[in-house]
Formats: sequence, C-alpha cells, structure tokens
Amino acid sequence: ISDVEAWWARAHPDPDCRVAIRSRWQEAIARAKASGRSSIDPVSAVVRCADGTDRHVEAHMGWLDEDAIVLFLDRTEQVHARESLARTQRFLRQIVDTSPSLIFLIDRSGVLRFANAALAAYYGTTVEEMVGRSTRDVKDYLDDNRRVIDTGVSLEMEERNTAPDGREHWLHTFK
Repeated sequence: ISDVEAWWARAHPDPDCRVAIRSRWQEAIARAKASGRSSIDPVSAVVRCADGTDRHVEAHMGWLDEDAIVLFLDRTEQVHARESLARTQRFLRQIVDTSPSLIFLIDRSGVLRFANAALAAYYGTTVEEMVGRSTRDVKDYLDDNRRVIDTGVSLEMEERNTAPDGREHWLHTFK
C-alpha cells in the first residue's frame, strides 16, 4: 500500500466516505483542468487526525506541471460556531413563534424584515410570504417607525387595526 493510499485510509476510515471525497476531488480537478485553470475550487471534507479526532477541513489544490500543491485549512471552529449559531437561531425562532403577540421588524424603508407565526396567521399567510413585503401604504405607521429609528426612543400606543378578514382590533403597540 502506498503512502498516499495509507493517508486516504487514515484520513477517511469509512470506505464510502473515502470514495465520495476522492470523487469530489477528481471532479474538481477535471473541471479546473478543462477550463485551463491551475487550481481547483476548495473542497470541504471531514478528516480523521492521527489522535483520532475528526476535523472539518477545506482543501485547496493547485499544480505546476506534474507537481501538486495542497493546502488544508482547519475550519472546525468555524463549522462548530455556525452549527451553534443555527441551533440558537432555531431556539429563538421557536420562542418568538410560540408567542401569541404579533412580532415583526420593519426597516427604515418600510420593508418587513422579520415576522413571527402569529403575525402571519393574523394576515392569513406564511412567514415566508410576509418577509420582504412593503408597508409603504401605511404612512403614519412608517412615520412612527422612522421616528423610533432616528431618535432611539421607543413608542407605546394603542392602535386600531383592521385585519384582512374585516374584523377590527385594538392593538397595544410597542415600537
């Protein structure tokens, strides 16, 4: 067994994983060479280290004539940080979506940037359909929002609102 084969077996003990990673490398090399480039786009993988730990790496490869140059960047901490952030975001989303209050965020230009499930249900739609919508048709509403953004001073008020189903509601609003 060659040193290269021994490394592949140690770095990727699972044979199916090893085949998949090698295939991604070969495809990336073929694409690069076909386009006349002397390097490939980074290839991400999980490798087993000599101490038995798994590390998330990003491999960069280039070549000059027949010599290959490979650089591995350890991205383990970034991967763990992204995973932790995603878990936290899902957790916070669950908390906000559990609230019966209509919770949303509107930017300076009047575009809805965040909405919870209660707001979407109130308007008979989904959160995904709400986000990105403009609220420009409600001038007073936008004026209040801009005042809060400009001054940093919160507003608390009672507002009458007509729901899409025609029912009127009094809302206690914090901006």
